[in-house]
Amino acid sequence: MRILKMILDCIMPPYEGVRELESMTPKGLIEAIALDKESAKPRSLPVDGLVVAFPYRARLAKAAIVEIKTNMNRRVVRTLAEATYIKVCEHLARFAASSPDGSLPILAPMPMTKKRRRERGWNQCELICRELDQIDGKNTGGRTFIYIENALCRTRETEDQVGMDKTERAANMKGSFGASMSADKKGCEIVRGRDVIILDDVATTGATLREAERAALSGGARNVLLVSIGY
Repeated sequence: MRILKMILDCIMPPYEGVRELESMTPKGLIEAIALDKESAKPRSLPVDGLVVAFPYRARLAKAAIVEIKTNMNRRVVRTLAEATYIKVCEHLARFAASSPDGSLPILAPMPMTKKRRRERGWNQCELICRELDQIDGKNTGGRTFIYIENALCRTRETEDQVGMDKTERAANMKGSFGASMSADKKGCEIVRGRDVIILDDVATTGATLREAERAALSGGARNVLLVSIGY
């Protein structure tokens, strides 16, 4: 795999932002994004209580997310996941501690439509969540979530939202998510009676996150924490 990447890099050299990202540590990425002028610009959140790791308009934050979406760059996935965990781990720990019965929350990646998965070949939110799961498993303070990849699902195809305004995005996403059924509990949703963390890569108007939250709550989730890597 490493040899193949070297060959591809010779044929199609990665642009400067990717080379920079590949050489960075997670803490280095956090520090570089913090120094970006976009990080100092206040922005109101599109959804109340949304936890955001990085400002998407910051050059390296955007470059990292785009690289994962377009090229499935494993090195960048690991770096961004570790940086994201550092930024949001306190929120995850508080959410886990608030459970009334002591059960760990479910980490659910934002589901992708079948059409988009066929076109891209992977779900970038799943890539990040798998890395977060590995990182959380090494947490000396104990786990803060349980990763279940198929906790939520897409119930229908949706249109590409590029160029849509807030109202159009909300209409496009309406009824597009559902809570997946448990394989070992017939007729019971995976999220029923559980707290759920939903992770998306980028929040714009919040329409996708709101609809995913609605699906989780309709499926019996007790509480939902929405997390976005970029906004």
